[in-house]
Amino acid sequence: MCGAPPLGVCDMDTLLLFSGGLDSTVLLGYILSLGKNCIALSFDYGQRHKQELLSAKKIAAHYSVEHLSIHIDPLLFSAAHSSLTNCTLDVTPETAYVPARNLLFLAHAISFAESRNIPEIYIGANAQDTSHFPDCTRAFFDSLQATASLGMKAPISILTPFSSFSKKEIIDLGKQLSVPIELSFSCYDPKESKPCGICPACVLRGTA
Repeated sequence: MCGAPPLGVCDMDTLLLFSGGLDSTVLLGYILSLGKNCIALSFDYGQRHKQELLSAKKIAAHYSVEHLSIHIDPLLFSAAHSSLTNCTLDVTPETAYVPARNLLFLAHAISFAESRNIPEIYIGANAQDTSHFPDCTRAFFDSLQATASLGMKAPISILTPFSSFSKKEIIDLGKQLSVPIELSFSCYDPKESKPCGICPACVLRGTA
């Protein structure tokens, strides 16, 4: 045996990096409103807010889209001063950065998309992410796409339609599209599976 059998060619248009948070949930609704067939791809990397993975599963079921979860060994982040993977740290905008997280996610997504002949990858990065997360800038995504294209047989586009959107604009779009925003989960430091109300993600969502 050499691992799992190949899944082969599929008829999907799009692969979505899907956390189960607000941004990716609205992005899923937006993608589907365009008439695209989508696979939602989540990542379990030892995050303290694993509640978001349960939300991702519920939202994917709501939309009847295929949902897959990939495990990334949390050992990669064991020495990181990131409050999202180290529960001893307070969650602040400065400590919420996980080293090269989007680079890792997109490397997995690019490989998966090419293996299944999916031409597009969507990610829900928005304008308010760029101040604290350097791997959420359009320059980063453009550079990664250019690099990836050098080692791929088939072209794949990395799309960030919310890159100029504020959180409020994303919420407004979600309401227009009747997206089940209430099923999404954005908190970085949940207490008994409920939003803490004070972490950066909660504050952004609450003030939008």
